[in-house]
Amino acid sequence: ARAVEQSGKPVNRDSMLLMANQLRAHHGPAVFVQRICEQATKCRRKTIIDSVRTTAEAKCIQDAGGLLVAIDAPRELRFERVKSRGSCTDLIDWEEFCRNEDREMMNKDENQPSLRDVMNLADVSLTNEGDLQDLHRALKRHFPPRSICIVGPHGTGKTYLLGQLCKGLEHAGRNFFVCQELARGLIKEMNLTQQDFIDFN
Repeated sequence: ARAVEQSGKPVNRDSMLLMANQLRAHHGPAVFVQRICEQATKCRRKTIIDSVRTTAEAKCIQDAGGLLVAIDAPRELRFERVKSRGSCTDLIDWEEFCRNEDREMMNKDENQPSLRDVMNLADVSLTNEGDLQDLHRALKRHFPPRSICIVGPHGTGKTYLLGQLCKGLEHAGRNFFVCQELARGLIKEMNLTQQDFIDFN
């Protein structure tokens, strides 16, 4: 969100998606995750990546020895969670929520989100439709000591899941490098502005 704001565009799901798609088209469909993997290798830290969108990103994680976790929930429940969260990308009605999801679920363009294809590549699949205890039990069954990438549609609880996971790991004396908003570092490094995106189009 901060990167979009700095480019001069309004911060919403459309502008954030457009920026990410353009960066992938220019630098490759796995560019965000490749950069994160490079950082993780340099600092030799376990890494959790939130919200991988393309199959190239998913395969990059798996090729690096990481674990791809898909988390899903019924659409109506996810919409309720999104509305209660109230972030800058969540101020939408049911119809727009469904349109956004349909747009991001399946895509033939490798540079654009195709969440269903990514989820089909998952090493572990979770359904988050119960209470927190149900989710925690599922995590304990499926969480091995290696890198993790979490993918799923908007509103499944990916960010919340990461926060709870990190709290538990820190309490146990295990530190993780959590990577969110993957485009921000790349945009800053490239010194991009709004005009760059206009010229690219």
